[in-house]
Amino acid sequence: MTPFEFQPRTRLVFGAGSITRLGAIASELGFRRPLLVADHGLVEAGHVHLAVRQLASANIRAVPFHAFDVNPDTVMIETGCAAARPREVDAIIGLGGGSS
Repeated sequence: MTPFEFQPRTRLVFGAGSITRLGAIASELGFRRPLLVADHGLVEAGHVHLAVRQLASANIRAVPFHAFDVNPDTVMIETGCAAARPREVDAIIGLGGGSS
């Protein structure tokens, strides 16, 4: 295997009301069509709907994705990739924590 270095450019935003900044942050980062990854609990609680609205207010068309379970495996990750490819996703937003 060829040696390499990888430095992820992850930004973590945490705190009460942080979701209200999502559209502005995504716009600042140049997102146009992010995959919005969230677990079923966040969907049921209405947080995904709120996130989609925040992104839409910044003219960003999110692609919600929640077809996974706790401790996602490679099959679930491939499912996410298959959902993202035809929709020309240009970023990934993980909503919540843990499995997302």
